[in-house]
Amino acid sequence: MANDRSAFVTQLGARLCGTTDPASLATTLLRTGSGQALDIVALTATSGRFGYDELLPKLAGGDDGSVTDPRWLPQLARIAALRRAAPDPTAALAILEQARQVHGTELLDGAARQLYAQLLVTLDPDRLPKVLDSLDLPPSLIRSIRADAANPFVTAGASVSEWTALLAAPFVSVGLEPVSLSGDAATPFDRLSAEASTAVDDTSLVSVVMSAYRPDASIFAAVRSILGQSWRNVELLVVDDASPEEFDSVLDEIAALDDRVRVLRSPANRGTYMARNLALEHARGEFVTFQDSDDWAHPRRLELQLAPLRDNPELLATRSHTLRAFPDLTFTYLGYPPDRINASSLLFRRREVVDLIGYFDTVRKSADVEYPERLRAAVPGSVLDLDPSLPLAICQLRAASLSRLDAIPGWMHWSRTLYRDAYRARNVRVRRGLASAYYDGNPDHRLLPLPDPSWSPTRGEGGTGGKKAAYDVVVLNDWRRGNRHPRSVLNDLHAMLDAGLRVAVAHAETFEPAPNLGRRPSLAGPILELVNDGTIAMTHVSQAASTRLLLTHDPATLQFAPDVDARLSADRVALLVDPETMRADGRTFRTADVVANSERLFSRRPTWVPRTGKARTTVAAASGPLELAELDLAKVYDPARLAAAVQRLRAHRPVIGRHVPDHASHWPATPDTLLAAYPDDDAFDVRIMGGVGTPLRVLGTGLPPNWVSFPDGALTVRTFLAQLDFFVYFDRDDAAVPGDAVIEAMSSGCVAVLPPHLQEVYGDGALYCEPGSVREVVTELHRSPSRYTRLQERARHAVAQRYGAPAFVRGLRRLLDA
Repeated sequence: MANDRSAFVTQLGARLCGTTDPASLATTLLRTGSGQALDIVALTATSGRFGYDELLPKLAGGDDGSVTDPRWLPQLARIAALRRAAPDPTAALAILEQARQVHGTELLDGAARQLYAQLLVTLDPDRLPKVLDSLDLPPSLIRSIRADAANPFVTAGASVSEWTALLAAPFVSVGLEPVSLSGDAATPFDRLSAEASTAVDDTSLVSVVMSAYRPDASIFAAVRSILGQSWRNVELLVVDDASPEEFDSVLDEIAALDDRVRVLRSPANRGTYMARNLALEHARGEFVTFQDSDDWAHPRRLELQLAPLRDNPELLATRSHTLRAFPDLTFTYLGYPPDRINASSLLFRRREVVDLIGYFDTVRKSADVEYPERLRAAVPGSVLDLDPSLPLAICQLRAASLSRLDAIPGWMHWSRTLYRDAYRARNVRVRRGLASAYYDGNPDHRLLPLPDPSWSPTRGEGGTGGKKAAYDVVVLNDWRRGNRHPRSVLNDLHAMLDAGLRVAVAHAETFEPAPNLGRRPSLAGPILELVNDGTIAMTHVSQAASTRLLLTHDPATLQFAPDVDARLSADRVALLVDPETMRADGRTFRTADVVANSERLFSRRPTWVPRTGKARTTVAAASGPLELAELDLAKVYDPARLAAAVQRLRAHRPVIGRHVPDHASHWPATPDTLLAAYPDDDAFDVRIMGGVGTPLRVLGTGLPPNWVSFPDGALTVRTFLAQLDFFVYFDRDDAAVPGDAVIEAMSSGCVAVLPPHLQEVYGDGALYCEPGSVREVVTELHRSPSRYTRLQERARHAVAQRYGAPAFVRGLRRLLDA
């Protein structure tokens, strides 16, 4: 183990450099929110010589010689500017300035160039004109940057006429009426104005739904932008989401603006989407769409979104794009482009869509993304997104709503990820005709599981959001799709659930496997299924909940713990470890960091819980004082899954084999040892599944003629093991543990023959010998069927006693009660 954190981080960075690119790793580090992120990238960029705090002044002083791999500099700047905890945009700009001056603009990828321009306009606008044209940015971003640099509300002495032209440019460039300011509202955003040069009088009524809660004067910009639409046949349904009485005067004033306005009142505060569902019950329009109460719509929005629907009767809905601006009408939001799809702009045929898929999901977040995706699943191709170059709205960014605990570029909170993955999984079933797309809008009839109690529309009125969730066990793991999820982890979960324990899972990302292309990860299928069908709950470190025991199967989940104040409280933290886990110490985690993060997040020193006797020896030998549990907690295994696959010995010759992944550590290192364990002799039938690359390299020739190999996964484990009499496993220098493979073999009825060092792991359920004795042991047993049968029974009994769910639950309860 590396005792020095810099050495650990340097080794980690060097290992990851060979398996991922700098941008992907930086995105992953931003996603984890780990306080180690800046040091990881700085040490990687300097070959382990300097951490972030040491490197930053060197870069500020023009010393680039300390950087051995400049590719990492733009990523260092991204993390400094965008991380959730203590972002430092000034340092990020200094890093990018140094990178550009020394290595040229070509060192900066698209994301870094965007960030560089955005940092300049906010921190050093005088330098912006000198470099903007050289950054090769998208036209929409260039326009927003130039508009912000000329904004008279943030830059003293700026030309109002020049800025007004820049403000109007995104609209004028696509043939829309220009946007300007009018009136004397409190903020520039609330003064947005545009007037349609022509009007459309049509018999098709459009119902525009606008929910509001505690509305103030800023709502009038949104209301007037709808009443000023070129499509005149409009009704505006303003749904008050149970605001206090003192807001009645604002609502009355809105209602008095135009005969086309109707104010509806929700009986209780239940969020935007239940307010929309209420409006859908009262809407009279042939078409319906939505408008957020703090946004502004261009007067051509409805007309242009309706055009494709009028032209194509098969089309059910359209959406449009929007610009995003702060109240002072600046567009720069670090790390984000100025434009995006406007989720609230969904405009659809009311009767057809409501009859087909019903109402919005009754949650407080993200249902405006779920609804059109459900419609697409029900009728592929039914939703059309208009050209991104055509902005039909300006959505307002408010500082109070931009929580970095909920989203940053490349990352969104795991509650949102869970919700997204849940509706995508359901939509797959909808497309296959296995589930209905219809939802009646009743919050008691959940369409999808609540990803967080705070998402409940009935919180505060007896709903699930009104009280803190409490669990017996929260299992913290890296639950990404594509990550390793041993069956034993799922078996542990099922054993807890079957025992009646209140169980939840929580996610914490590791770097095994290495980051891939910076993609937003999805939850692994087996966990998603358990969550979606309500079998298990999902929580997270920042969710208000409590647990008697926080349990993790991989200490690395605490290595890169987020730099946040945890709202999940735990009475005890336990780390389940086996010898393989402890060998990762210093490679994927550092014991001291794991302990420190546990104490920081949960105010608990973790207990290290061995899964085998060998793991206990390994943990006890680890450097540094660790709190070691008094009991071992073996993996849960279901013997019935493979029981009786092997009934009796083959009469002709013994069949020996193994189904272990092909890795150098899982095979003997020399030809003599390898062929002693797996004989090159027609008296033995040798069968291998899992890959034979290593034995081919060790032997230097082809496989022996009495060997038969199957590609990994070519057969089910049960089918493969049914061919064997003996499961034989020997490795390189006692370096590895074959995990579940031995347990599967013993459960199936194979007699396992293993090296002596594994006796601590598998006890009296197997036979133990040196490789040179394999022939003798196997031959003798093959000649004695009665003894073979007794060993089969002993192995199955040992698995049931040692790895059965009751044994695991008994040990777990001891941890809970400690």
